[in-house]
Amino acid sequence: MKKIIITATIIISAIVVNAQQDPMYTQYMYNISTVNPAAVGINNNMSFMTVNRFQWTGFEGAPKTYSLSGDMPLSKYNSGVGFSYVYDKLGPERTNNLYFNYAYHVQLTKDIRLSMGLIAGFKVYSADLTDLVNQEEAIDEQFNKDIYGDFMPNFGLGLYVYRQDFYFGLSSPKFVNHKYEGTSNASGGEERHIFIVGGYEFPINEDIKCKPSADVKFTKGGLASFDITANFVFRDQIWGGLAYRSGDALSILAQIQINENFRFGYAYDITLSQIRKASYGSHELMLRYELTSFRGKTKSFDRSEAKHKRKINWNIFNRKKMR
Repeated sequence: MKKIIITATIIISAIVVNAQQDPMYTQYMYNISTVNPAAVGINNNMSFMTVNRFQWTGFEGAPKTYSLSGDMPLSKYNSGVGFSYVYDKLGPERTNNLYFNYAYHVQLTKDIRLSMGLIAGFKVYSADLTDLVNQEEAIDEQFNKDIYGDFMPNFGLGLYVYRQDFYFGLSSPKFVNHKYEGTSNASGGEERHIFIVGGYEFPINEDIKCKPSADVKFTKGGLASFDITANFVFRDQIWGGLAYRSGDALSILAQIQINENFRFGYAYDITLSQIRKASYGSHELMLRYELTSFRGKTKSFDRSEAKHKRKINWNIFNRKKMR
């Protein structure tokens, strides 16, 4: 009964209250194109990424998110294209999201570029709401009907300013507000979100760089939330850092460049809210693949020129062999 009450509380918070609805990512700085279409095409190579998030593990009905995204530069046209597919499950709720991105890049100065992006696609929403309560005792009409395959098309825009050592983005990936099938105007729906992201890179010494970043999210009827992250990079091969999500979690992040094509990342969230009493924290796994034979003319904030000038040497503690 305790689990049912807690699960129902989370579902009501997600459906009745117009709070943060899009999936959250601790490793957002490597997955920006899912919320800002202007971020596609800024890398030198065609790339694909999968991010799988298991939130509040050990908790019945806890959120699970699976995503696959890809993008590539079209240097001849100063553009980039990409896509993202996200499957999100929270208790009885299931959503499938498929979106396509296009971005056009212009040179502002010798080193700084501006990207303007368009995103369009759809979300399919289903929810087995009648499974949550005994229908004979139900007092909230929200739970009297299941929702199957509610189709919600949408579109949005984004801006992204970037240089080799910094980036700043502003986007609203879903302009159209939708109400879930069979719900009233006061409950259940998809509200417009606004995302602000930014990051900077500076060297600490010859081998180590620091990459602080931030992600701020706004939505109608909900409090603004933010993530603040500090990542440290050792010789462009090993990443480690800490992050804080407002009122929710403290996170530990780690990544490793396996070879020129593959990068693996992991993040663990230590829950700070009351949900920590019923969960063991959250896990997030990331795998990125870059087709290095596909070269573009644009520069990426996340890739250094030095990385292209030398092959990865796993004897990273022997400087003579690295040089």
